[in-house]
Amino acid sequence: MNRIKRITAYPVRVPVPREVVNDPQFYDQMLHRDPKSKDWSNKSLWFGDVPFYAVKVEGDGGPAGWSDSSRMIGKEEFVREARKFIGKRLDEIDGRKAMLDVSEYNRLSKERGHQSVHHCKCLEIAALDWRALNEDVPLWKLFGEKVRDAVRVEFWSGFRTPAGAEKVAREAVAGGFIGLKLKANLDIDAGEVTKAVFRVAGPGFHLNIDPNGRWDTVELAGPRAKAMRAVSPNVLLEDPVYGNYEAVAAVRKQAGIVTGITVQTPEEVERAVRLEAADTFNIGGTFHQMIAAARAAEKHSKPVWIGSGCETGLSDLTAAHLGATLPNCTIGSDLIGNIVRADDLLVTPIQFEKGHAVVPDKPGRGIATDVAAIERHRVAEPIVVE
Repeated sequence: MNRIKRITAYPVRVPVPREVVNDPQFYDQMLHRDPKSKDWSNKSLWFGDVPFYAVKVEGDGGPAGWSDSSRMIGKEEFVREARKFIGKRLDEIDGRKAMLDVSEYNRLSKERGHQSVHHCKCLEIAALDWRALNEDVPLWKLFGEKVRDAVRVEFWSGFRTPAGAEKVAREAVAGGFIGLKLKANLDIDAGEVTKAVFRVAGPGFHLNIDPNGRWDTVELAGPRAKAMRAVSPNVLLEDPVYGNYEAVAAVRKQAGIVTGITVQTPEEVERAVRLEAADTFNIGGTFHQMIAAARAAEKHSKPVWIGSGCETGLSDLTAAHLGATLPNCTIGSDLIGNIVRADDLLVTPIQFEKGHAVVPDKPGRGIATDVAAIERHRVAEPIVVE
């Protein structure tokens, strides 16, 4: 049986222009808090300029599998984890089972009060693509039975003023999207941003505002959540406070607003449900973690969506295949890196219809990897593990 023989990581840089994400007055804002300094401001490299890996998995024969990482991984860690995949058979690659040791990342998630996804998840993605292509089956078959042909995706942007939010909402509507996700800090007037979005998008639109924990306390988050909810019932508040489910529950009750929490384990789902802190969940982590978290939420009749790190089309399309097999993946997912990055690393774009990413039924992802584009964007010599 075909086995993994070689794994190659190509360092690439595929930019995301600042203006595509933030209004100028928010150019210093990171999308996530730096876990070491606990700082929100971006004093170093803009996330859209950070290099990452395009990863190729080859076997004894047949087509290669590909993936991308969300950011550059330390060479030592990548090589160590890649070696564990060398020699694995096709039937040992299973997205429903643990292929990476996530124990340390779960510890970090608990310590930080927010998910910590395994840096080398890209190895899982490339290996799954490799298996699907060599077995001549669509990728979704490696996750389970398909329950839908297209997965809802929200249009996405970062930190916007009300005027900027209005502009982005127009773009979303013009693109056929039925929802939009925006970031928010304490300087952004969430109520006015919400008014601006619904003014141009109409009452049937959906808006998710994600402060990434920046609102810190019930006292700060509550009035902002109320201002959002006063505009429309079609608003979702994601992670107003990190790690403190009691605080999120208090905001939810105080404002009467739909809340979402980012999770990567079933235990986090159970705790949030028990405390009445969440109506829905943003699932992250490795694939077996995402599947387990989605099932835990489904048990409580809670819908989920799939988060992302603004990767390229390689990860986005893989996530869409997963979402096609999760019955409760009905909230708009964050699979938008394929649009905002300078290149999606696919030979043809992901097809969107009425705000949904169409899931191909051809082998692998159903859209071939643009190997020439990877070479164009390569910034250093490849790392080869055999």
